[in-house]
Amino acid sequence: FTAGTTSLNGNSNTSYGNSFASFLLDQPGAGSGRDLAVIFPARRNTIYNLYFQDKWQVSQKLTVDLGLRWEYWPSSTPHFPGGFSNYNPFNNTLLLAGIGSVPNDLGINSIATSFGPRVGAAYRLNDKTVFRAGYGISYIPRDTNVYNFPVSQATQLPAAINSFVAVGSMATGFPPPSPAVLPSTGIIVNPPAQAYTYIPKDLPQGYVESWNVTLQRALPANFSAEAAFVGNHGVNVPTSNNLNINASLVPGSGSKGEPENILFGRTAQTLEPWNAPSYYEGLQLRLNRRFSNGFTLFNSYAFGKAIDFNPSTPGANNFNVINFAANKGLSDWNRTNIFTMSAVYELPFGQGKHLLTSGPGKWILGGWQINALWSWESGLPLDISTSTGSLNAPGNINRPNVNGPVQIFGGIGPGTLYFDKTMFSAPAANTFGNLGRNVLHGPGLFDIDASIFRRFPIRERLNLEFRAEAFNLTNTPQYNRPDTVFTDSAFGQVNSANGTQSVLVNNSRQLQFSMRLQF
Repeated sequence: FTAGTTSLNGNSNTSYGNSFASFLLDQPGAGSGRDLAVIFPARRNTIYNLYFQDKWQVSQKLTVDLGLRWEYWPSSTPHFPGGFSNYNPFNNTLLLAGIGSVPNDLGINSIATSFGPRVGAAYRLNDKTVFRAGYGISYIPRDTNVYNFPVSQATQLPAAINSFVAVGSMATGFPPPSPAVLPSTGIIVNPPAQAYTYIPKDLPQGYVESWNVTLQRALPANFSAEAAFVGNHGVNVPTSNNLNINASLVPGSGSKGEPENILFGRTAQTLEPWNAPSYYEGLQLRLNRRFSNGFTLFNSYAFGKAIDFNPSTPGANNFNVINFAANKGLSDWNRTNIFTMSAVYELPFGQGKHLLTSGPGKWILGGWQINALWSWESGLPLDISTSTGSLNAPGNINRPNVNGPVQIFGGIGPGTLYFDKTMFSAPAANTFGNLGRNVLHGPGLFDIDASIFRRFPIRERLNLEFRAEAFNLTNTPQYNRPDTVFTDSAFGQVNSANGTQSVLVNNSRQLQFSMRLQF
């Protein structure tokens, strides 16, 4: 149910209330339909895992941990014959699992060579200094189930004259379904013109290589320091995006440049799982104080860089398919600098403390605890895009040209620029812009949370605790990234807060008071 059938033609001031009114009045909008599960789309998976682990005390100073894990995920199979349907982009057919000559696992290779080694070492340089290092490989499960037509068949109400006219009624019901007949060969030739998903037979098994080198040092006054170099490399990592392999391969060609249009006259999307590489390296520093005398402190700082080819926004048209190297850039979630500090301090007054262990001072100042958490993170990358109309290559993303260094103004609010948008220009017709992916950064994140507790002993195992908590104590706005679409009127402006930050905090200061009974 959509807003159009209960709104005025030409009036864009609609809301969910219009959609709900359409539901109450039984006026479904254009595109209303239902999926008919001809074959219940259930899958079956069997997973095998073996591992070996050993700890070797080489000497009083050196300890080595060794491990090896074997993981085997045979390709998925449907619970019922025909429960998987895989598109073949090489001959424009659909293969139905377990029917005719089509294997129940669609012939997708099962990979039995996924061995993940683990090795770690700790060397004690002296009583206060330890050197640690580690390396490991972790495998990621593959998703080989695919539910194209005819596993699910859509039945729609009749087409509407426009979006403001109902297409029928639920009281009357949908047109009678006419399930497709499954061929005994298991192969549907010239399937209906709609988007399909293709799972290649050699779909790889993704894995992540991780490593770290760390130096730890005990310091006076219960402090400890740590410096670490941390990295990982993702190989064929499954992503939230599928790759449209029927995207046009020639700028300016329109749908004529789509491979399957050339071969079969097919212009719909063909989506293939995009298993992507990724890279991360970072310096991580810590300075901590072990809890002693009622006080503990944790400080951590990370300076890192993450690179991948995969935009975090789900969808099939987020890639430059023609020049795939142009998709490489900072990860959408990359924050170059991250600093956090947390502390807990119990006031040194009252029972069990050093000061004012009795009398009025104990009752007034005893049992108090102060807590704080401070977070500061640099801004997320900005992926600036432009309309793909002038490129005329369906299935490809496009970016504008950048004509010099872009100054960051840092302005916030409507009509105020966050960066200098005059340095960008539209690319010429049938060409890509020269701007790379994620080359600028948006606003950073700053947040302080704090609380004060007071504990009232009642009995030996019964305590009442008063809590006063403040979230976003400084009432600092957490601004979102500016508009990054070159053709938008708000391009370069930050007009919202706390909607797309990777770490969400409170929009405004919140105070919370509570009592807690502990027993």
